[in-house]
Amino acid sequence: MSTINYQSEIIEIILWRIKMLFETLKLSDWKMFSEVNLDMHPKVTILTGANGSGKTTLMNLLARHFEWNFHELSTPALDPEKKEIIYYQYYHDRPQLISENTQIGELKYSNGHVSPIIIKKSNTPQYQLKINNQASISGLNIPANRCMFS
Repeated sequence: MSTINYQSEIIEIILWRIKMLFETLKLSDWKMFSEVNLDMHPKVTILTGANGSGKTTLMNLLARHFEWNFHELSTPALDPEKKEIIYYQYYHDRPQLISENTQIGELKYSNGHVSPIIIKKSNTPQYQLKINNQASISGLNIPANRCMFS
């Protein structure tokens, strides 16, 4: 009898993981976004907008759940005091140097779990966002219609 209960609990956990969905995405002062509050529908969410408005940027952020790890590009600038190139990762309307860990937003899942979205300080031309305690979501990423890799 306990084996049957154990198996039904495993099936319940598996179904719960399959049903895990994105619920909301919040971002602030990053890339082209001053503020993003995106509520996602449980069946389908459609992103529309002009070229360069950030649709692919949002999709690349969510694609990290499907083993796609896109690198973001930093903004190079000349440090007037040290006379060397430094790289900014955190900006909306102007480049800003960041502390070691800077939270730029959060991702909420359908089970209520909230994961902060973090930029780690890096003085390199590329950087990656980190989604702390990222939930496991079943899904598929189909890249944008333009070639992103050579």
